[in-house]
Amino acid sequence: MKLSPAVAVMLLTVFMAETDADHHYEHNHYSKPNSPREGEEDNNAGSDSTTAGKLVDLDPDDQEQSQIWGLVLGVDGFFKGDFVPRSFNHMQRDCEGPGCLESDLASSGVFLSTLQNVKWMNGPPASKSDFIHQVTLLRCMPGFQLYVKLNVHTMTVDSKSPDFPYGLVVGTIYAVVSENPLPYGPYKRMLWAKEGMDGRGHGHVPFYVDIRTKQVVLDFANSVKFDIKGTLVNSPPGERLYLLQHNETIQGCELLDNNAYNLGEIKLGNNDRFQRTAGIVDISVQDTEDDTWKGYFPSPSANIFKTIGSTPLSVIRQKAPDECEQVFAERQDGLFVEAIDNRVMRKEPNIEWNVTFRTFEFGRSAEGILIQTNLTSPKDDSKSAIDIVSTQPSGKNGISTITFRSSNPGEPRRKQQLDGQVYKYDIIAKKGESGTKFQVRDLLVSVLLYSEYTFIRGEVTWYEDVYPIFQQYANLYPVMKPIIDLASYEDVSKKSKLLKSALNLPETNPNHMPVTRDLSPQKREMILSWLDDPDPSTNLRKVGTTTHTVEELKRALQLALQIELATIPPYLSALFSIKDGNNRKVAAIIRSVVIEEMKHMSLVSNLLNAIGGSPVLNHSSVVPSYPAPLPGGANPGLVVTLARCSLNQIETVFKGIERPTCKLADTDVAQYLRTHRKRLLNYTHGEPLEKHTWDEIDRRCRQAMTRPQTIGAIYIHQILCPMDHETIIVSQAP
Repeated sequence: MKLSPAVAVMLLTVFMAETDADHHYEHNHYSKPNSPREGEEDNNAGSDSTTAGKLVDLDPDDQEQSQIWGLVLGVDGFFKGDFVPRSFNHMQRDCEGPGCLESDLASSGVFLSTLQNVKWMNGPPASKSDFIHQVTLLRCMPGFQLYVKLNVHTMTVDSKSPDFPYGLVVGTIYAVVSENPLPYGPYKRMLWAKEGMDGRGHGHVPFYVDIRTKQVVLDFANSVKFDIKGTLVNSPPGERLYLLQHNETIQGCELLDNNAYNLGEIKLGNNDRFQRTAGIVDISVQDTEDDTWKGYFPSPSANIFKTIGSTPLSVIRQKAPDECEQVFAERQDGLFVEAIDNRVMRKEPNIEWNVTFRTFEFGRSAEGILIQTNLTSPKDDSKSAIDIVSTQPSGKNGISTITFRSSNPGEPRRKQQLDGQVYKYDIIAKKGESGTKFQVRDLLVSVLLYSEYTFIRGEVTWYEDVYPIFQQYANLYPVMKPIIDLASYEDVSKKSKLLKSALNLPETNPNHMPVTRDLSPQKREMILSWLDDPDPSTNLRKVGTTTHTVEELKRALQLALQIELATIPPYLSALFSIKDGNNRKVAAIIRSVVIEEMKHMSLVSNLLNAIGGSPVLNHSSVVPSYPAPLPGGANPGLVVTLARCSLNQIETVFKGIERPTCKLADTDVAQYLRTHRKRLLNYTHGEPLEKHTWDEIDRRCRQAMTRPQTIGAIYIHQILCPMDHETIIVSQAP
């Protein structure tokens, strides 16, 4: 999924100085009409990059905590900055009404992070803005930070839909001065949707209490519903929402008329209002000494505003004069836990790292909170390559720490061609030694732990090291082939500067390669060392010889299988274009070629089975696409297409597939095989070969350092030579 480099959002700018008493500065509203759909360009703030920001999953096994990389965001004429990558959370389905169940509209979600590398502009809009003026006074203070909360709605997630991956984006920007990090911007308290409520009772409502302005500021941006067209769904006529100081022993609507409990009505408004306010609701609170609420709260002599600081709040829906229900509620203990550090991370084996959390209790830093983990994936925690070294309870600032240590996870997902392992943890919190544990809602920590990988600089070659990695990315991103064919030694060599530039870009850059960011740092270093180490005599990167292990021979045979498979559809397409009874000789020749290619597939599959492998034909990475080069960089320069039978198709495609390599015919190994062809064929019929024959083939194979370019050359250098080497090893075994 792609985000535009500058998404126009609705802005509520809040600037505040943090204290445990929740002191905040006055907040102002800035709005821009017609917020675009997610993915559309807007001149709200310019990016210095020609590439839009990208939404990147942690791993194919974890697509629930994606991050935005390379997004530049701001307001034209005011400021712009780099959105610090942070995973989304609070994901839920937000479509309600006719057509939603059958639609491809899926969950909404929240991205909340900070802006870094902020550039301030003094354009005409800035000189007229009270917000910019006030922020200017604050931005030189220690602890100043701009926070951004992006709320994505009605995003199309079906990749086959013409609307994929567009969605509505609204959001808020906050200017904050705080001594300690704020994991959820200015919000230190949270209202959670009550389980079992109907479709309108979903999501979460973060809020804070501003004692300076005597207001409760609530964010409903991710707690509303939209219809199939993306329009806000209003509550049914007669239904009203209220914010109450809530005690769970109180039921019904009896407190709505009591100003000591009812803090005010919540008016979300219509679709236009939501676009202007991004779901922010301010409720002014008036102090009172009303005795009618005595007995419900621990300090009956205190005024309302003081009780808010120690009493859970809730949102009540009044459906009828005598019918009320609770739709959102704060925890009774007032605890709200969020991760300060990123909730998703990529780590290498044999290191330690910390993940910090901050806990608030009714908006104040909570001391003595112990944060623990519960491993949910993979299920068998006895094989986990990550250990929890220590957990430190929160201090007076509410910050607690978990220390992780990694080891080598091995290659548990090798069959899926995925590196390392993904570990997912639920977060468990407990107040004090005698407190009751509870699972923190919507807080999941995920770690992609890479497999251990080592290499020796100066000894990296294409065949042994680089090609096995690049081939996977070539299969994963066939759209890249017109730019660079990662499976082709020639193309990679010719475009090495482009490749080095992309691989050296910081991870936050939208042009970072690979876009999935799942290439381990060690493998990246290996590839860069190969690109930086050309042969001085030829200025070419080291090709290497074919490898001589059974596992790599299996990979070579699988590659040969894919090459043979890729040649069959072009011939069949041409054959099927010939009308019955016409061009019978041509049709017969093409049919014979198809049969030969199928026979080659059978032979390769038999060889693969014979050495303990399993032919793979039903994986998406194996299915050929057209037009495209042949797999493995075979016959470089050839673009295989599907077309009717014609002289042009025969000349450009069929001859390109079948062309021999003249240089290969002159190599020692080819000449030896041609000279001893009869004796070698007799071996296939049961006559043994002398050991010196195997040794001679092996010696000539090792001397052949040229790049195999044709299909025949690949069979000799990547299959026959390794098979010969393995035969020698077996014959020497005791």
